[in-house]
Amino acid sequence: MRDFTEGKIARQVIDFTLPIMLGNVLMSAYGIINLIWVGRLLGHKAVAAVAACLPIIMLMPAFLIGLGMATNVLIAQAFGRKDTAMLRKILSNSFFSSILFCLLISLLGILFRHQLLQWVHTPAEIYDMALSYLTIMMAMLVFHFYVSWMNGMLRGLGDATTVVKILTLLAGFNVVLVPLFIRGIGPLPPLGVAGAAWGSGAAAALTCLIGYVYLLRFNPYINMRQWDYSLDGNIIREVFV
Repeated sequence: MRDFTEGKIARQVIDFTLPIMLGNVLMSAYGIINLIWVGRLLGHKAVAAVAACLPIIMLMPAFLIGLGMATNVLIAQAFGRKDTAMLRKILSNSFFSSILFCLLISLLGILFRHQLLQWVHTPAEIYDMALSYLTIMMAMLVFHFYVSWMNGMLRGLGDATTVVKILTLLAGFNVVLVPLFIRGIGPLPPLGVAGAAWGSGAAAALTCLIGYVYLLRFNPYINMRQWDYSLDGNIIREVFV
């Protein structure tokens, strides 16, 4: 891990912020890919169905992004102090408390999907398509959360470059998998609008797996076997408050 507490400040700021800016561009591209493929392969009604879900899909992870930012700060503080014991405790407590909250958000999104679509005034002619897309996206939210958590953890450790690698992988998988799930290939039948959600979820799941395996080699803190699993209410409180 690079130590940003040493060296020229201007250079350190540039080296840290440029990957973050590029990562934001990749995240924006990832969100647009579904709309592009749906528009090209399924037409304007399908695009409208996906677009109707976007306010809901953006709202749900907003809670998780807030948790990620709090975790980022805690990790950065422990890493800056070189307090490895506290860092491993922060990683375990923040990860498992946040993932439980993510599963709760996902469950609520699925249970109240009809009310949410009515809240955004989804037209009747695209309602079924929007419903299938939203349900799958909510069910796959945990994979998107883990990608976001990995990125927040890496930023807290000062490794914004690996964040770009992970987001590039995510966007690349999305470009390839979304059209395959929409149109079908081999034994996989055409899934239409639902295929866009399945493809996006599969891209996130693969990124989780490959990202974790990659970080096991190059990041000494990601290995869950080495975490401190003692429950710490203060850490959990700081993550959520």
